[in-house]
Amino acid sequence: MKKERLPDFSRMKRVKGPKISPDDIHPANVKVRITTYISEDIYRWLKRLADGTGTPYQILLNQKLRQVFDVEDPEKIEARLKKLEDEIKKMKAA
Repeated sequence: MKKERLPDFSRMKRVKGPKISPDDIHPANVKVRITTYISEDIYRWLKRLADGTGTPYQILLNQKLRQVFDVEDPEKIEARLKKLEDEIKKMKAA
């Protein structure tokens, strides 16, 4: 039987990635691993959508959650309020 040869880790070099400052990190770019349960029909719907678009279902789930919860961005809220105010003005003028 041939003896398995293990690599000599003491001779390996550490490869460093690019330096990232705290200013470069945005919460939307940081991913957190979670374990959760979703309904099977939702999972199947996401998988079908993912298969049709070529996008992993986890990314699609993240996008759908953003569509629901991304109203916390003050700039988006302001833009939505302005749009609503413009629509109200048009309705009053008509």
